[in-house]
Amino acid sequence: MKRFLTRPRTIFWSLLTLLILIIIFQNVEPTQLNLLFWSMPEMPKLLLILSSMAAGSLLTILISWEIRRARRKKIEGGSPLGTPP
Repeated sequence: MKRFLTRPRTIFWSLLTLLILIIIFQNVEPTQLNLLFWSMPEMPKLLLILSSMAAGSLLTILISWEIRRARRKKIEGGSPLGTPP
């Protein structure tokens, strides 16, 4: 048991799991999203937070993938981002 609790990776994942559980249980009340002239029906605040995090993660992955592709193309001698030389 002592060895299990002294591993940094185990401590990190345990704290992260605890933090996620705290966030889940504190954000179950319904809320409404109003954006300019558009409004969404009431939904749990947690769903709004998770969908925002998922959208941000997807955007980050897509942008980093495009940057990596452009660098690889530049190293290979092609033009980056599909623009003519």
